[in-house]
Amino acid sequence: MRVLIDLLYIVNDKPSGIKKYGFKLATEILKYTEGNEVGILCTDDMLKHIESEIGKNFNYIVVSNKEKLILGRDYSVFRKTNAEKARAIESYDFVISTWANYPVALFSPYIKHVGVIHDLQMLKLMWKARNFIRTIYQYFDTKKRIKKLDYIVTISGQTYSAVKKFAKKESVIIYNSVASPTFVENKPQDFPFGENENYILDINTFDRYKNADLLLEAFSFIHKEYPSLRLYFKGNYREEYKRLPQLAERLGISDKVYFDLNKLTENEISWLYSNALLFVSPSFMEGFGYTPIEAITHKTPVLVSEIDTLKEVVKDCGVYFNPNNADELALRIKDEICNPTPQEELVRRQNIMLELYSSKKQVNCFMDYLNSL
Repeated sequence: MRVLIDLLYIVNDKPSGIKKYGFKLATEILKYTEGNEVGILCTDDMLKHIESEIGKNFNYIVVSNKEKLILGRDYSVFRKTNAEKARAIESYDFVISTWANYPVALFSPYIKHVGVIHDLQMLKLMWKARNFIRTIYQYFDTKKRIKKLDYIVTISGQTYSAVKKFAKKESVIIYNSVASPTFVENKPQDFPFGENENYILDINTFDRYKNADLLLEAFSFIHKEYPSLRLYFKGNYREEYKRLPQLAERLGISDKVYFDLNKLTENEISWLYSNALLFVSPSFMEGFGYTPIEAITHKTPVLVSEIDTLKEVVKDCGVYFNPNNADELALRIKDEICNPTPQEELVRRQNIMLELYSSKKQVNCFMDYLNSL
């Protein structure tokens, strides 16, 4: 079976969850499926970046941004104007668009097209931002494009239900995978805290719906009781980030909070997980929830918001709290500090997550699904 991985949605070299998903799926399919050729579809300006992330052991089909626009409008026109590249695409049995929340290109009926939908939250966020006209246009255009996908993979039961309601399309749930913790861990070069200072970790974007504000507020309630306790946020810069240092200043905790906007290696991220006192995910919405699961695989206690997606994927391996209640989160943090989770329980949780979300299991589910089509 020949599988083409569509990475046309990648437009920069900044780290993100959906890029990580695409890179990981491509490398794991290549690793676990002997005799299967895996191709990569990407734009020419992103080729070097993608090769630096996943290597050159793939058959790359490279298009210009102008050709990408044609692919996005009408694949039949692309076939006429780029016959050689179209033949290369159609030589595969399947094309998997690893981010099909809004498909960049649609390939049916010329090749079987499988789209992975992570969530449909962007429409909600656009509406909340009062971009009404744009949201209405995006709503109908996204629905039309998703309906044209031949087959759909969703990454959680929550996303499955959202797609069925939104586009009246059935899908198959294939959970994301997480890597086993690395044995090589490097302390981030600019790590700001001393040896006697413990920290609470949150790794996420700084979008408002990730709800870092709640963690700051909860920490402000307890920081005087625990003078050596710190807060460490790891995320990427975006406009909504600006509110958080300002909030920390108003709460009187800015000297105890660190916002890391640096690009860290996987080994540095692994170090952060392993050395955190606990990990907190206060998000209002998640398509899956990579980071709390990764924290659990590093045997770190995890507090997560009691939203449906996190309850589905974290199961009984975390402690839940109301994402609208800072007092409750503060109490949960104090409970963990005063009564630390036993090591044997942390090992039990780690084993459950590594078994449920193993790379090999994800690839086997994908290949079984493709073979059934």
